[in-house]
Amino acid sequence: MRCVLFDLEGTLAHYFEKKEATQVLVEGVGLAYEYLKKKRLVGALDEQLWKRVDEEDFEPEDHRVRPLEDRLIHIFRLGKEDLDYDHIIEMAREFCLVLFARGRLFDDAADTLRALREKGLKVAIVCNTPWDSPSYLWRGELVRLGLDALVDDAVFCRDAGWRIPSKRIFEYALQRLAMEPKDCLFVGDDPLMDLVGPRAANIPGLLIDRKRAHHLDARDKMADLRQLLDHPLLAEQG
Repeated sequence: MRCVLFDLEGTLAHYFEKKEATQVLVEGVGLAYEYLKKKRLVGALDEQLWKRVDEEDFEPEDHRVRPLEDRLIHIFRLGKEDLDYDHIIEMAREFCLVLFARGRLFDDAADTLRALREKGLKVAIVCNTPWDSPSYLWRGELVRLGLDALVDDAVFCRDAGWRIPSKRIFEYALQRLAMEPKDCLFVGDDPLMDLVGPRAANIPGLLIDRKRAHHLDARDKMADLRQLLDHPLLAEQG
């Protein structure tokens, strides 16, 4: 084993529960709207806006990225000719503020990453972003969380153009890290996304199951990230 790849949300950091997703989305759209209204780029909320939000609240079956900015442009019925680059950046940033305000590291995250690097392993983040929000915003979030100093690289879906569970995001990450699948292990928190996805790219997957909610073989999951340091999968690949 030469490299451990980690999902971010639900694995290294917590942002929101699934039951809160709709409320987070509503708040994010609201913040983006307030910014655009302040800049006089939109008028009063129209009655079809939330219908358009629902229309944009999906991920394609082929797992291609659908950028947040394009979704918001459709939701607010903006013409790209009406927006300069700064408006697009700030609209997306405002949407993400509600996410970043909720973000916190899990207690076992920093110690585990630090210990893995002390063992001589490369450590990287490979993850989706909510609503395919921009990578540059999430790189700033890694700085805020202190994760930027604990990882060798971070690959977000916007970098690769594909979302987990597509194997293409993993292939992109391997290329950036100059690693082979056999060199790596992926750790995530969703049994469908974070086990099926990496395994399609021939990367072993391991689940962090803090709530012990998933019925998987004990070999495929752990309740605390620190258990990774002595996990057989690490030793196997070495």
